Amino acid sequence: MKNFIRFFTVLILFLPAVTFFSCNDLEGSDSEGVIHLKITDAPVSGEEIGEVHVAVSRIDIHIPDQWVSLMDFGDEPVDVELLALADGITEDLGVYSVPSGKVTQVRVWLEESGCYLLKPEDDYKYPLQVSSSGGFKAVGGFDVPVNDSVHLVLDFDVRKSLGKNSSGYFLKPAIRVVGEDNSGMITGTVTDETADLDGRELTVFAYEEGTYDDSEAELSADDLYFENAVSSAHVKLCPEGYWAYRLAFLSVNYTYDLVLVEWDSGVPTVVNGQAATGLSVEPKGTTKADIIF
Repeated sequence: MKNFIRFFTVLILFLPAVTFFSCNDLEGSDSEGVIHLKITDAPVSGEEIGEVHVAVSRIDIHIPDQWVSLMDFGDEPVDVELLALADGITEDLGVYSVPSGKVTQVRVWLEESGCYLLKPEDDYKYPLQVSSSGGFKAVGGFDVPVNDSVHLVLDFDVRKSLGKNSSGYFLKPAIRVVGEDNSGMITGTVTDETADLDGRELTVFAYEEGTYDDSEAELSADDLYFENAVSSAHVKLCPEGYWAYRLAFLSVNYTYDLVLVEWDSGVPTVVNGQAATGLSVEPKGTTKADIIF
């Protein structure tokens, strides 16, 4: 699968969200809090893919001593087109009253029959094999406050989740749980001082500060380049005529280094392994980091 890398686009768009509400009492009680849940995506590079659909049938959380089902759609799972949710776009998954306390696990359940991808050149639905029957763990714990609310985003990283073998395409979801109120974004322009960027495929990867090394540009055991990147964004031409990227929902608990990569037939070349370093983000804020090479 050396020629199978994943891609995604970068400019922020604003689309109407579809919200699904639980039937729980949203006012809560002396021992309850409220979770506002959304889903977003970080993208794919290399092989051209038009859409990636997943069918979310259930989401459970583990609060000390009990599992709580946030959403259970049974035989009618929610269809989510992940590639439409890049660059800070989200889709609402609901508002739920739950017992307050420390959430130690989140599990996302997918209905395999509703998971597929589309390619631009045809209308065939390429089925996605789902690799787990026990739900997929979303990484990242959080607290549900008493008589208060928490806004959470499930960051479904298609680049890390989508794979291909002799049987076809498969999903092994990599999902982060991000507190929306405790995350920010990094954005900026990208300029090549010697050549135009038109027709070139460039990606900006965000790493926790100090964790990137040259081995990241090599295929991992899971057939993935840049395996330990926190997030990534394609460089895209803006309507105003400049090239830019946007990395959304980065936790304020870390500082970040940026790596600029150019792709040629699915093979990466690191243009700048230190495109920007030591970047911090503020809650719901935007950090500007222009890249010139």
